[in-house]
Amino acid sequence: MQHLQFMANQMAEQQLPPEVQQQIQQQMQQAQQLDPQAQAGLQKQIQSIIESYSSPILAQLSAEFLQSVQPPQQDDPLVQIRQQELGLRDKEIEMKNQQFMAKEEQDAMEKGAELQLQQQKADQQAMIGNEKNEIAKQRLQQQAELKLVDLQARMNK
Repeated sequence: MQHLQFMANQMAEQQLPPEVQQQIQQQMQQAQQLDPQAQAGLQKQIQSIIESYSSPILAQLSAEFLQSVQPPQQDDPLVQIRQQELGLRDKEIEMKNQQFMAKEEQDAMEKGAELQLQQQKADQQAMIGNEKNEIAKQRLQQQAELKLVDLQARMNK
């Protein structure tokens, strides 16, 4: 980890903006004229400036290091088997749903055909009934006419 910190500090020093580099150089020149305690304080200030720039670099380097050290995650074989089972179950449910929909459609078509056939039968029976009524009316009319003719014939005698 110290190696990563050292690398991050070096990279940060190389990537410092020119105005920050100039400020650090000025502070170092001033530190040469100060007493040792003041030099230590100024050195800590410079170090904190560098660390503020190196911390994002350190985070990136740490993440890359952890990725390179950790083995790639492998799925548990039991999880894979269960996922396959669930996939097959989904396909089975979908297939049953399609079969159900096809059967419902076929049943609806059969019921429609049956209703149409019943309607045709009812229409035919109504026609037959109307024809029978017409025939019965005609017979009654004929019988009435025959009775009239018969009555007229009896009266004329």
